[in-house]
Amino acid sequence: MQFHPSIFALFITPFMPLDLFASQTESNNLNESEVATFEYPSWVSDIADDTEFKTTLIYRNFLDNQYFKDSVLGLAEAQYQGEDYTVDVGIMYRNVPESEVSLNQFSYAYEADNFDFKAGKFVSKIGVMDFLSFVDVFNNTRAEYFDDANVNIHYKPSWMVKLDAYPDDNTTFGLYLKPYDQDSNTLFGDSIQFGLNSVVPFIVTNTGNSDLDLIGREVLLPAYEDGGAKDAGSDYIFDKLPNEDPRFDNTSIFLNFVITEDNYTFGAVHTSAYSSLPIFIFDTDFVSAVGALGTEEDKEQYIADYLEDENNEPIKALEYFRYNQFALYYESSIGQFGYRAELSYRDKFPLIYRTSSMVTLGLGVDHQSTFYNNLEFQYSKFDSSELDAYYFIWLFKTDSKRFGNWDVSLQNMFTYGVYDSYDVWANFSGVQLELDNYQISLEYLTHSEQQYLNDTAAIKFKVEL
Repeated sequence: MQFHPSIFALFITPFMPLDLFASQTESNNLNESEVATFEYPSWVSDIADDTEFKTTLIYRNFLDNQYFKDSVLGLAEAQYQGEDYTVDVGIMYRNVPESEVSLNQFSYAYEADNFDFKAGKFVSKIGVMDFLSFVDVFNNTRAEYFDDANVNIHYKPSWMVKLDAYPDDNTTFGLYLKPYDQDSNTLFGDSIQFGLNSVVPFIVTNTGNSDLDLIGREVLLPAYEDGGAKDAGSDYIFDKLPNEDPRFDNTSIFLNFVITEDNYTFGAVHTSAYSSLPIFIFDTDFVSAVGALGTEEDKEQYIADYLEDENNEPIKALEYFRYNQFALYYESSIGQFGYRAELSYRDKFPLIYRTSSMVTLGLGVDHQSTFYNNLEFQYSKFDSSELDAYYFIWLFKTDSKRFGNWDVSLQNMFTYGVYDSYDVWANFSGVQLELDNYQISLEYLTHSEQQYLNDTAAIKFKVEL
């Protein structure tokens, strides 16, 4: 990896201690009385003393660069703690999916005796599941950094406002408002880069209509599995993404009720949100022509010939919509075992060309001893009695062991999904070496869909300053 001082300085310079810039200048040719001095106002020093600075740099190199792109992430954070409020800001550099410097998080939080208020761009959570949840829809996961302890790296902060009221010590009423954000569209995103998102392949190939299933496999799935790059194979998808500004009618609203006792947490949440997955509006003549053909081979050939003509547009539009969801969640523990559950009903979920109702059940259990195990299961049932989905994740971690000056640990995550006749799995293993603020991880990713994703090794370097 080539070291770029300009990039390093970008993250470090704004957060250097102020006293580095306030020191006196000495010269052998000047008298002490003639030396110019400068002192910052006391309030500046007070802010600096109450501000915590943190910088994280992560570089991951992939052996297989045909599908993956070597990734660089840098996050510089500053948090000021006032008497009854907190200001948090973070600037991030990423080169995936494209090189850019952006505002990662920026928020103001006020804490009173019986209520909390927070506004800005930040990470928030509803529900109890760690990985698989249809209840917690505030922040998309950065799949490549699913195991990072920093929530501002693990998740993508979102613009929102939240108000939590505490009528007593054990009860919370929460109101959350989240403006529409087109960047949170989940058709293409960070999950693609790491090959762990298998929800979209299910949606585009399980419509309940055999002709549309074929169109999904031949038209949508290749564009998705190619990584969503804006190439000739997927322009007809990207060109149809609507450009919507935040408005009141596409703002998501969440009402959350939580009871927290010593040995359990119970909550209920109502969501009225704008979907981050669209309905595809296909060209009706194209669909009719496919349906009129007799054999699947003829249909596949017709689709291939149709797509070769750049003037043809199989997709006319992508439409987003508002849905309502009601969910319950529960979490407790017995000894070293923790267990949790989420149950939800959503009135509209997109299945390519139509919406469907959806019922989900999520179950999770974790155990901490010499090893840490975390298992989660998610079941989704759609309005068609023959259409359902199962998701499974197992995370295994060892405690750190000292070898010389290094702390060494092992980690493995296995994901598996079954969707009607389509199933997919991925396994991600790693060995982590840690020395003070430095981490080196040797990783290996394998995937069941070898025609789209080759197995690959990777090495990750992480520094926290």
